[in-house]
Amino acid sequence: MQKCNVAPDAFVYPILIKAFGKWGVVFHAHCIKMGHDWDRFVRNAIMDMYGKFGPLEIARELFDEIPERAVADWNAMISGCWNWGNEVEARSLFDLMPEKNVVTWTAMVTGYSRRKDLKNARKYFDQMPERSVVSWNAMLSGYAQNGCSEEVIRLFNEMMSCGVCPDETTWVTVISLCSSHGDASLAEGLVKMINDKGVRLNCFAKTALLDMYAKCGNLAMSRKIFDELGTYKNLVTWNAMISAYARVGDLASARGLFDTVPEKNVISWNSIIAGYAQNGQSKVAIDLFKDMIAKDSAARRSHHGQCDLSLWQSWGFGIW
Repeated sequence: MQKCNVAPDAFVYPILIKAFGKWGVVFHAHCIKMGHDWDRFVRNAIMDMYGKFGPLEIARELFDEIPERAVADWNAMISGCWNWGNEVEARSLFDLMPEKNVVTWTAMVTGYSRRKDLKNARKYFDQMPERSVVSWNAMLSGYAQNGCSEEVIRLFNEMMSCGVCPDETTWVTVISLCSSHGDASLAEGLVKMINDKGVRLNCFAKTALLDMYAKCGNLAMSRKIFDELGTYKNLVTWNAMISAYARVGDLASARGLFDTVPEKNVISWNSIIAGYAQNGQSKVAIDLFKDMIAKDSAARRSHHGQCDLSLWQSWGFGIW
């Protein structure tokens, strides 16, 4: 665009700022120079960027300079405060805000959930004049991430009874919860619901479903999902299947997948090493650990200073 001597208008900058993440700051001065900094969409994108990546003080300065603030400006500032753990300021802005929308209320639910303050998160959730599926997901995720499994199931059932259609994030959250419990009857009920509603799951939800079946002891279904994913398999999918085989001692299948996975990360290595260690094949586990250190720089950095005696013992090694 610049090579063709076409000057970008205000419409272009919000896209660039969001696309560049923390490096979007380079466009702030450019927007001021071009006189686009008072465009409301540009200004909101800049505020949102500083709210996410800092300094938050600059976001607040921009916010305070706005003569007529839109709901989106308030929301960007409240979310920014939560991103930096400033509960007092987020709550103060929320209380001062003349007009709130579903995004505002959801930001409060998410903020308190991240602080593990589920009592306040639920208070704001219950007070919401209207809820979107994102609002329900925020509260469900808050419960799930804090280990409140009964509340997740109860809230999910309430969501369904209210006629709210779950999206992919909802299914991943609930399926992952069933997975962590390894409860076959709960998993069976959830799968029946998915099938009855004709839900089409994306690769992330199917990976969660694969993991759920594995932890409930149904490796045949896990492998069926794994194979059906075809080219849509990601590293998380591969790791879930490797871990599933390693956990039950099917080391041949685990190693077969480990050797063919397109790329490995520290979880891939940990899963296969732990599988051999916990099934009495310490020598193979040690050899694999040496291979990891020699070949995988990312895994090596992740393990730097962490491979103490307790870690090796947790993998099944004695003192050697």
